[in-house]
Amino acid sequence: FTAEEASAFLNGVMGLNLHPEDIAALEARTEGWIAGLHMAALSMQGRQDVQAFVKAFTGSHHYILEYLIEEVLSRQPEPVQRFLLQTSILDRLCAPLCDAVTGGRDSADMLERLRRDNLFIIPLDDERHWHRYHHLFGDLLRKRLGQSPSFIPPACGGDREGVIELHRRASRWHEENGLLEQAVTHARAAGDYERIAGIAEQATGASQLDARLTALLRWVEALPKDVQRAHPRLQIYRAWALFMNGHLEAAQQALGECRQVLESLPPSPENDALRHALTRLLDTIDMIARGFMCSLDHKIEEAIRVCSQARDVALEDGHVFLVAQATEGLALAHYHQGRLRASAQFCQQVIDLAAQSTVQAPLAAAGYVELAGIHTEWNDLDAATGLLNKALALCREWGIVQTLNEAYTAQSRLLQAKGDITSAWKVLGKAREASSTEGDHSMVNFRLAAQQAHLNLQAGEPDKAMRWVEEAKVALTSDGSGVPLPAAFVETLQTTLARAYLAQDRAKEALAVLEPLLAPAQAAGGFLRVIEICALKALALHAVGDTPAALAALERSLTLAEPEGYVRMYLNEGLPMAHLLRKAASRNTGSNYVGKLLASFESEKACPSALPLPCSSALLEPLTPRELDVLHLISQGLSNQEIAERLVIALNTVKRHTSSIYSKLGVKSRTQAITRAREMSVIPLTC
Repeated sequence: FTAEEASAFLNGVMGLNLHPEDIAALEARTEGWIAGLHMAALSMQGRQDVQAFVKAFTGSHHYILEYLIEEVLSRQPEPVQRFLLQTSILDRLCAPLCDAVTGGRDSADMLERLRRDNLFIIPLDDERHWHRYHHLFGDLLRKRLGQSPSFIPPACGGDREGVIELHRRASRWHEENGLLEQAVTHARAAGDYERIAGIAEQATGASQLDARLTALLRWVEALPKDVQRAHPRLQIYRAWALFMNGHLEAAQQALGECRQVLESLPPSPENDALRHALTRLLDTIDMIARGFMCSLDHKIEEAIRVCSQARDVALEDGHVFLVAQATEGLALAHYHQGRLRASAQFCQQVIDLAAQSTVQAPLAAAGYVELAGIHTEWNDLDAATGLLNKALALCREWGIVQTLNEAYTAQSRLLQAKGDITSAWKVLGKAREASSTEGDHSMVNFRLAAQQAHLNLQAGEPDKAMRWVEEAKVALTSDGSGVPLPAAFVETLQTTLARAYLAQDRAKEALAVLEPLLAPAQAAGGFLRVIEICALKALALHAVGDTPAALAALERSLTLAEPEGYVRMYLNEGLPMAHLLRKAASRNTGSNYVGKLLASFESEKACPSALPLPCSSALLEPLTPRELDVLHLISQGLSNQEIAERLVIALNTVKRHTSSIYSKLGVKSRTQAITRAREMSVIPLTC
């Protein structure tokens, strides 16, 4: 049955009056098998707990069990029954795998027979190499397997031990064929934790701290503590996986536990050699982790020193992946230092290192994402698009979840820069889907949420951005550790809050947020933030009418930004920044650089929409002539004080007119008012 036919049968014929979601669940569970749906319907008649039945519905239900046993399974020759039961432990079947599990050599012929007889077997590819059993049939077979010791190969022992041995055989075959996820699944079913540890160690050799980090974390944390302690190398990789997934504090704690495990090893030549080798590896990982954290905490010089040292050690030991990670740490440090060109060079080195490694994908993908972010800042949007496309292709092919999340977040920023806000939101949704449920403490999820706040601001929803700031402050300090947030996190939250205040025409409050940030950022050499803070401070000062101070703050920002070619930093602030730059140009402040920025504004029509609003032919309540005068001066970038001086009216009168304009236009800020007025042809489309 199709889904529609299943609905007609269950509700129309059987009179069950099921909810659509229950019908969908049953149709999916039975895969449209009519007899299965019929038996399910018979079982549900007269039941009060229909939803509970649907949830628990499996092949072990007695109606289906009896039907399949009598009509299907018991009618098969004994060799077919034996094959079906022994291979029922497999989610996917192929002839070599089935031979390995059953110990036979005729699996190809047997699979062909099952296909020919239509015995609930479903091909998974066009070549019919891989198959699976119908879900309900598979449920029955697995239940019967434990009840039929005579069908378990003699070499496997008794019934329970026999099933365990079948899983061990399946695990070995999958491991030998590079299918480590499935190998771990069968080892877990066999309760063979030592085998899982061995598979995890194989997956994380010195050159293979790769795309399996998330899977590795899941494998290792499922092991009993005594097994974890018996494998100190795995402890080290677990710590690294935690760090790479954004769990900084947990990673630091795990690194400390690793040292304790190594120190507790009893003296022996073998243990001494292991301790020496792993301590050196642990030290390298520890240095890289500290380098990343120093960058986030604006200890820039220390970050550069530590990452450089870690890179030298990793290079000497031949750990290419760690060389790349240390190089990525240098890229991050220089980025926070405001040195985009140096950061881009280190990103390119990461990409080049990928060509020397057997695990190219995760190295190259991370390099492409970070380099794309720099090209976006340079407003080289075509180059950024190409780099992100390469990163996304690698992430999808190799299943690199965390980098995929970062790539989608970067792509959302890129689409926002292109003015495609609808697509920017859609891509951010993909980023959330790609997120590996690492929790709100993840660095990746923090960046994702920050981008969402920026889109909220773009959509004229500063209240949502402010709500995120408050919620993030609580979430990031809710563990009770008392550990202060990294400076980069604090500044992201505070600059987002300042932008929200500016969008609400609360410039004085924006200044109060920005002022405490500037001195620490300058002292730490975090000039990326100095550039941003000064730019926002200039907008706030201009909004309160202090134009000389606004131009001085803007000049400080431009002086630091010009050598590194920042563009989007200014374009993203929209019309208020364009007007302030024009004032700077009229006074020859950074004239050449300002001219380039204004040209970039012109190429984007100088008016990135802060709020996608529908056109309207007329206002419900017209603006008065004086309100039109005020609106025209607002569109020219004049502050309230400057408007008052130009029109020779009181400042409070300007504020009253402004409030009335906002009310009539249905907006909450200057930028929204200008956008709405242009949409409605109340003022010209020119800036």
